[in-house]
Amino acid sequence: MARPPKPYYSRNAWRTDFAGVKNRVLVRGPQNAETRFQAEKELLRLREEARLFRQCPTLETPFAVVVEQFLENYAGRPAYQDFSNELHWFMGLDLASASDNPVRRAGNNVVHGGRFGVPCKAWPIRQINAEVVEGYLQRRKAAGLSGYHAFVTLRTLMNWAVKKKVIPSHDLDSIDPALRRKGRRHYLPADDDVVHVFEGAKGRLKDLLLVYMTTGIRPSELRTVTIDEFDRPNRQWVLWRHKVVHRTGRPKIVPLATDAVYRLCLNSAGDRPGDQTLFLNSQGEPWTYNALRLRWYRLRNGLKLDRRFSLYCLRHWYLTVALESGESETMVAELAGHTDRATLDFYKKIRNGPLHQAASRVTASIARAGIGGPPPSLQA
Repeated sequence: MARPPKPYYSRNAWRTDFAGVKNRVLVRGPQNAETRFQAEKELLRLREEARLFRQCPTLETPFAVVVEQFLENYAGRPAYQDFSNELHWFMGLDLASASDNPVRRAGNNVVHGGRFGVPCKAWPIRQINAEVVEGYLQRRKAAGLSGYHAFVTLRTLMNWAVKKKVIPSHDLDSIDPALRRKGRRHYLPADDDVVHVFEGAKGRLKDLLLVYMTTGIRPSELRTVTIDEFDRPNRQWVLWRHKVVHRTGRPKIVPLATDAVYRLCLNSAGDRPGDQTLFLNSQGEPWTYNALRLRWYRLRNGLKLDRRFSLYCLRHWYLTVALESGESETMVAELAGHTDRATLDFYKKIRNGPLHQAASRVTASIARAGIGGPPPSLQA
């Protein structure tokens, strides 16, 4: 039986004979206990890596090949374009820019994927680890963008690779939560701002805003709802692919309460196949996350509205209005697709009418004592 390799010191470095390589350097430095410990750690890493290679030879598969195989599984599905965009940016290639302008000019970083790309198409899949992805997300954060969608895409890819036995495991779940969090801020727009943004929108974007404002659906849900989820006779959507299905075993039901939204769904569906997305952009393609985000930013900034007013805030506004209209918490939770009613606490507190009424009664009592004058509601 061959003896296991051991570190030895020679020519200012700890070395070993490993995997047919003679005098392989483990750690450079003086011969002391600290460098010997580092050398032993490095040798353990090499042995573990060799064991993984024996169990999983696909670890040497180029990352671009894994991405191509992964995207083939999503071809024709609503998430395909978003996943494709995120993965090609991460690999260092923006396909749209490359096809429009293949000649590289000053300021056109096509090869490196714009501001965030990691030129890693030819890397073996084993090199895509938490350290690499975290550095990528940090650059996105420095540019003022959330890393949520990029992280979800990469984790979905790596989970798929584990399932297909391309890699034995991955460590992306150890990434700093601050970098991979969605970054949603609890902000409730004023009613006037909601009306203002709706009146300022045009074309297909205005149609989407109408649906958001009258259903309270999440932006990601609206982009990916398909024609076969549109229940025409009952004027509703039945979302069997919603996350609530995994928790309750029941689909999320989205009633189409207005005739305008129902007609919009009928016109959008037409006679297209049922597996296609219900709403398309002006080019006849499914809405991508980035396209919808940019259209919204241009609209909001053009109207000089609060920067915290995101597209998701229309959901906050809808659910707040639902509670203020006197609907029970149980019914509002059903409308929202919440499985935990505690999630409604934000919407109950943000515009609490009874709280303001109680404050007015207290200040009226204080005013009778001669402090502060009458509250605004009691002034002549």
